[in-house]
Amino acid sequence: MNVRVSGVIGVVLVLASAVGVQAKRPGGPPADAATCSQARMLNGGKFTNRALRCAAKAAAGGGKIAKGCVHKAAVQFAKSLKKIDRAGTCARGFEGQVALTQFASFADDVVSEVHPIRGRSRCDAAKLKAAGDAVETLLTAVAKARQDLDMTSLGASRDSSSGTLRTAVAAAEQAGGCQSPGDVETIWLTLQNAGGLAGPIRGLVQISKAITVPPDAQPDFVDNHATLEAQGFTVADDGSSITGPPDPAAGWKVAIGDQEARLDTSGSFILDLPGDGPLEGQLFHPSDPSTPVTRFFIVETVGVTELVPTPIQLDLATQGSCGMNTDPAKDPPSCHSFRALTHGHPRPRLTPAQELFCSNLWDQGMFNPDPAQYPPLLTGELGTYANTDPNAMQCNCLDYDGYIQTGERGDSGVKGAISYPGSKCQMQVSAGCCDNEAATIKRRVLALVDPYHFPVLHCPDNHKGERFCQSVQKGDLTVVAKGQTAHDGDTIDVTLAPGENTPVNVHNNGCYGETIVSPGFFNNAGGVLTGPRLTGESLKHYDDSGNYYTDSNLTYFSNLDCPSGGASDKYDFQVDDADATVIFHCTPTTTTTTTCPGFQDSCVSTTTMPETTTTTLP
Repeated sequence: MNVRVSGVIGVVLVLASAVGVQAKRPGGPPADAATCSQARMLNGGKFTNRALRCAAKAAAGGGKIAKGCVHKAAVQFAKSLKKIDRAGTCARGFEGQVALTQFASFADDVVSEVHPIRGRSRCDAAKLKAAGDAVETLLTAVAKARQDLDMTSLGASRDSSSGTLRTAVAAAEQAGGCQSPGDVETIWLTLQNAGGLAGPIRGLVQISKAITVPPDAQPDFVDNHATLEAQGFTVADDGSSITGPPDPAAGWKVAIGDQEARLDTSGSFILDLPGDGPLEGQLFHPSDPSTPVTRFFIVETVGVTELVPTPIQLDLATQGSCGMNTDPAKDPPSCHSFRALTHGHPRPRLTPAQELFCSNLWDQGMFNPDPAQYPPLLTGELGTYANTDPNAMQCNCLDYDGYIQTGERGDSGVKGAISYPGSKCQMQVSAGCCDNEAATIKRRVLALVDPYHFPVLHCPDNHKGERFCQSVQKGDLTVVAKGQTAHDGDTIDVTLAPGENTPVNVHNNGCYGETIVSPGFFNNAGGVLTGPRLTGESLKHYDDSGNYYTDSNLTYFSNLDCPSGGASDKYDFQVDDADATVIFHCTPTTTTTTTCPGFQDSCVSTTTMPETTTTTLP
């Protein structure tokens, strides 16, 4: 298969030409994806250096870049990939082709910047050689850091490569004869892009969620392991824990320096990084976008030279239904064999109305109202709503309607933890709505472990406004403005006259009761969005009294003065992993001028915009 590179290095690169090369290869198992990615980065630096040296030779002589020179560099790239393992795994598929094409494109960008016009230039030749040396040193360091995750060494190599490049370029330009003097910053940024340290980078975050089983309930999990494994769980041999398949970290916030993004439904993110930025990023749980819970390294993401990033894996452990109820006495009895949890459980927090209503239910052996008669969640015009009927008041998490029903919860005072897997509560944990209640997140980075412990949170305290997990819907967001409705993924445009005000209704029955309202960077209409419980970029749908405002009303105040060309204010609304956008457009004030040159029937009216000219007819 041939890949064509456009621009200055306009030659055909043949990755497949190395297939028949006979070379000594190591034994052992086939290389995994991470090993091949590291090999592509390492050999990509060598290829880019060789390609730039081909261009440097052409610049020194004033001629064309020799096709055979770059072709030889491409073949050497393929040979090196083929020798990673006995099967030649890393040289197969499209990954190598994509990487080679991108590395050639970066080399092409450097040549176009340094030596855009064919002609003899010793200065340009020296700069191209310096760029080649720098990119090989940098990408070699990136490849090494992908294996050992040593950001200190990577940072030192980056600084060293930058300093060496700048010194060499300055010396070449001092001698004179350069086509593009003063371009070292552009060159260096391009080299960092090639190493995935700047420019667009992509990452993927997954969470492996485990449930720690109380000691007294572990025999039940051993006995029912076949049923649980059929639902995708892995059950420990002694029943001490069960683990589900990895879930995407949808709705989490990621930050590297001052660059931030929300993870989409697949757990993926894209950031556009400046050069010489931080080499370490942070991840934030959706329940608290201001406190990082773990870190990751930039080499765990990929730039344009790779197709698919390797997942950044988080391990999250919860204690199932233990600790989620407002009254610890209503947890399964086996929870009390968790000694640490029993001592750390906050005191019950029940309103007087809850005390009376729920105690009557418990006296009847019931833990919540009959969901068939009083469903906890209702659907309305804008989305879902917690049922506010007094007879539908929820008293406990719905953590007992799982795959295995033993008759031990809901109709007696004996409650079994085995009914938790597959329950509404557990499904919400899997979705990311309740996975911060008495949980621990760990990142295992080589021999290091980064732990973060979430406190014991009662379900209604976590979701706010006395809402239990069965009363919320992840990503339930709707925004209404001037008769237009935006759901997840929608953008609506609202046009307003100067000084016109319009209500904005924000519906949120999502996991954590907060809508992030982010103004656009290029807002220029001068309007203001304001309303109750909107502070900065946080719209809280709850108050300190336990009230929840699923539909919160804001007001957008349009500016009295609108530029003649028009202007707009953009606002992004985010709930969990959902987002909607409203763009408010202002219209310039119009002025009507009537002119009567001499007699009434000749009057002419002219409508003008600000900063325009009114013409009077003779």
